[in-house]
Amino acid sequence: MRFLLIFIMFACSLSAFTQNISSQVDSVVIKYVSWDLITDISVDCTNYEACIDYKTYSESTPHGLKKLMKELNKLNMSSKSGEDIRCKLEFFFGGKICQTICVGDKLTKIDANYYATSSKLKSIIEHIIKTKREIWKSEDISWNPNSCIRKFYQYLSDYSGRLYNNLIIDHDLNIIVSCNIHGGKTVEVRFSRDKNQAKVIIPEQITSAIKDILYQKMVWDTPSNYKAQWVSFNVIIKANKS
Repeated sequence: MRFLLIFIMFACSLSAFTQNISSQVDSVVIKYVSWDLITDISVDCTNYEACIDYKTYSESTPHGLKKLMKELNKLNMSSKSGEDIRCKLEFFFGGKICQTICVGDKLTKIDANYYATSSKLKSIIEHIIKTKREIWKSEDISWNPNSCIRKFYQYLSDYSGRLYNNLIIDHDLNIIVSCNIHGGKTVEVRFSRDKNQAKVIIPEQITSAIKDILYQKMVWDTPSNYKAQWVSFNVIIKANKS
């Protein structure tokens, strides 16, 4: 009964925190680098995995989850914006991500909103990574996605008519595609731009075609013990303006 009451309290705090997060969470995966790490470019939520050499940890105890979520609920909204992420929190239920929160040294991004990162939040995250064994990098990431990515490129070539239909592209588009994979299926897709094309708008026609391939056609040959994980790769859409 005591455990049930704790879980109900935790579920209620999640519902109050954001409407997008599931009321049931069984674990959080923490992707982390040092808060004071200096990078050549700002690291945002979508290009985190592609741009930074992070370590991965997991917390699944009710006490640990409740403590982390309680502090997230206390964060104050910030008038500032801009992402330079050092830690990504991925909340899971039943093997699927139900919420992603990105934490920087100064700002935390939740959905489209920015909050001031508290020193206590950083301390809680640091405590988790100090008391948990590093996962995935050392034991689960033995799978190489390159053969599947080559298969994606073949699909993309077949979609060339749809990609360029009534669309004029002045310059080559270098797109970073990030896929969250679970059970051999793509469960989420995100796009970011090459750092030299930060202001370039990616046409929806192109992102829609890529999503269709990843969600409807792609089957990733992940091993049975492979946990949900982001895989990032580059896609270059050639200019067609003569």
